[in-house]
Amino acid sequence: MNKLACFGLILIFLLSFNYTNASIVNVTPYNNLNEENFFQLRSKELYGDTENLGTIILNDTEYILSENPNVTLEVGSIYTIEYIPAGGYVFDHWEIEGGELNMSEEERINIFYVTHNEGKIMAFYRNETIEEEEGLALGKSISLYIHELIEMHKENISEWILEHKILIKEKHEEKLKAIEEYQNETKQILLSIKNEIMELREKLKSKSISEEEYNIRMRILNKTLELRLMKRKEKLGHILGNISKTFSIKLKEEVEEIKNINFKFRDEMKKLKEIIKAEIEKTKKKKGHNE
Repeated sequence: MNKLACFGLILIFLLSFNYTNASIVNVTPYNNLNEENFFQLRSKELYGDTENLGTIILNDTEYILSENPNVTLEVGSIYTIEYIPAGGYVFDHWEIEGGELNMSEEERINIFYVTHNEGKIMAFYRNETIEEEEGLALGKSISLYIHELIEMHKENISEWILEHKILIKEKHEEKLKAIEEYQNETKQILLSIKNEIMELREKLKSKSISEEEYNIRMRILNKTLELRLMKRKEKLGHILGNISKTFSIKLKEEVEEIKNINFKFRDEMKKLKEIIKAEIEKTKKKKGHNE
């Protein structure tokens, strides 16, 4: 059984408990943000006319949605978050997938998980007013996060495979191009020597040159042909060698890239495991305090 399967069993076991008032807040905090910074939540297209769904203002570990307070994020819908620092300039754009968020005025929400990964934000929310469903909300949010994490990992792997195929195709095309150029240049060399030989034969036939001179010049032409073909072959070998060398370097880079993709996925899963443990401890302490 691999590590991922083992972790899945552990996660199922942990989520089988019924937690009260459990939440994961600021797993990946944006330390450079303060109460003056805010996110602007929009629907439809990233650029152009968009419907302003409200402003999410950062306040420590909580976010308040002002403007249009009655907002529902629909499952499967894509929304745009614009991060706007204190100066009001749009610093970056991220997308989130809707996750059944219903809010009324002045209600605060905690973010289960927020991460900025390759231009995409993943966010899972819990409405703090729903006490009786908090354990379910935690399990659902973690399940959603795992699903998103796996899908993102699959997407990264697919992109890597595509880039690898393109690399192999480019190598093949570069080699074919080099060989084609070699063949064309070889044909030109042979044609040039052939024309010179025919010209010599005509001169010999018309007695413009002696037979001895003809033989000398023919030997020179044969030697010239041999040298030119040898140099051209060496040039082709050098070009093909460089192509293979460049491919080898890029292939090593790709190997490192796929390693990093897998390491990142593993680290994210480890991080989630630690988060769950922390939430269990926090919930146990809170239960003990309430009792």
